[in-house]
Amino acid sequence: MRVIPLLYKGEIQVIYLIDVSSWTDNPTNPQVLSVTDTLGDDVKSTVMPSGAPSISGTDIILPRLEALTDKVYMINLMFNADGNTLTISMSVDLR
Repeated sequence: MRVIPLLYKGEIQVIYLIDVSSWTDNPTNPQVLSVTDTLGDDVKSTVMPSGAPSISGTDIILPRLEALTDKVYMINLMFNADGNTLTISMSVDLR
């Protein structure tokens, strides 16, 4: 998995592109299950308030992360790959 931040602005906003070609060449049905902060609280509605993940080839593009503060965030993503359901977690460290 390669994670590539696509956008970064003064008010911390980030879009992540996740290359899943190691697992499949046809990802489908991506869903962000949760975004949790350092305390373990689900803050998805605050930091990822709109949009849904999209697919471009073997890349899953997450909705924009916004209203971020100096914490570590854990993003839990689920998608289908060749008949299997995969779940991956990635951290965003803004400390």
